[in-house]
Amino acid sequence: MSATKFEKLRLSITAFLLVSWVLGAIHTSGAAPIPGEKLPPIELATSKGITRSAWLKGRVTVISFCAFWCDTWKEQSRRLDSSRQALQGLPVDWTMISVDGRWSTKSVDGKWSDIARDALLDAGSQWTHRLDVISVPYTLVVDGKGELLFATQGIARGEQLRSAVRVGLGISSPVKGNVHLAIDDFPSRSPHFDDALLDILRARGIKATFYGSVARRQGSPAIVKRAAREGHKLRLKLPATTTNIIDPFDFKVVGENELLRRITGSLRPGKTLLIRSGVRDSVEILPRLLDSAQAQGLTIRE
Repeated sequence: MSATKFEKLRLSITAFLLVSWVLGAIHTSGAAPIPGEKLPPIELATSKGITRSAWLKGRVTVISFCAFWCDTWKEQSRRLDSSRQALQGLPVDWTMISVDGRWSTKSVDGKWSDIARDALLDAGSQWTHRLDVISVPYTLVVDGKGELLFATQGIARGEQLRSAVRVGLGISSPVKGNVHLAIDDFPSRSPHFDDALLDILRARGIKATFYGSVARRQGSPAIVKRAAREGHKLRLKLPATTTNIIDPFDFKVVGENELLRRITGSLRPGKTLLIRSGVRDSVEILPRLLDSAQAQGLTIRE
């Protein structure tokens, strides 16, 4: 590829990513919202044919997508009910959504709360697909403006759930702190993605630590010099003693939505986020990821 074509490709990738950042999160079908972004209005019917909204303006809502043919809904129902009891008296709504519209008579058993009995049925899985729910349970906490505060796959941890609800109610503030950004395998064999990554970080005023072997650096000296010139740290290898690492295994190409879920669900102060250079999905999600971290009160740094 000629230098001119390479530069045009790099600029087009960078322009796309930065325009997406400026315009904010614009979701199309299949784009999963992450903390800091808005959840669209969702209206579904119960097994009794009563249509209602999954969340209401002005109310903090916990929404849990479940499948009644998978027994995980039972433990999830217990966790939701336990958290509701712990937050009793506070203006919080609790909603369970059946991902495929199926409903189980087991949910009306006396040992299950009305959260399960009054589940909304996503017949045809329209919202399940639109929000790219690929595993259950999938639990969200939404504030009164429809902004997503918390999202997690698997059976929800009660304390994390209650903490997000308290933030939504204004009872407590998000836990602020630093998340360290580590970029491994730098430089990569896809220099246009490396340049696009650096463009995003420069536009945001964010510094990262780049890890890569001497051989990699010798093979692409220009991009290495650029990273150093723009204030990033260059290291040979991530120390084996590094703890609290968030490794989303982005090299396995799991898709943007799943990659975002793996990362945003684990972001906490003091964590080190490890992504690889040259991975297209990692570069493309970076603007949304940085926005989400900021919305959660987190500062990304080297």
